[in-house]
Amino acid sequence: MLFDDSIAAMRLATSGLVERYPNVAWIVPHLGGTIPFVARRIDRTWSNQQRAGQLTARQAALPAPPTTYLRGIYYDVLTYDAEALRLAKKVLGADRLVYGSDFPYASRDNIGAGRERLREAGFTDAETALVLRDNIAGRLGLAASGVGTTG
Repeated sequence: MLFDDSIAAMRLATSGLVERYPNVAWIVPHLGGTIPFVARRIDRTWSNQQRAGQLTARQAALPAPPTTYLRGIYYDVLTYDAEALRLAKKVLGADRLVYGSDFPYASRDNIGAGRERLREAGFTDAETALVLRDNIAGRLGLAASGVGTTG
């Protein structure tokens, strides 16, 4: 599943969809799979191929490295690893992360685990508010009113 999530994010980014439809709130689950771990390598490979004139026509149509477009996507924070979440924040930015619970696949008892994981990963109160509501609220035309911050 994590590789499927990675492939989906890469296809969105490199197909030009993210660039053509900037008003769509694309959301990829599970931190984008392996994206936070391989993002630098993706850009490095793109740059090397660009310098060598080896980009495909589709790759060459993108005026910026792939992570530019990967940062146009939102990623839900469903993970059981605080270090992975910390890396996702560093690579993608807290402003690109949204809350996800994996319900109904996860137990109802685990729905709030993501909030604890944010704390473990060192997210500030402001970053936590972004993830829990503000990042997506604005995209959905909802006020960032403080809903979802207690508990």
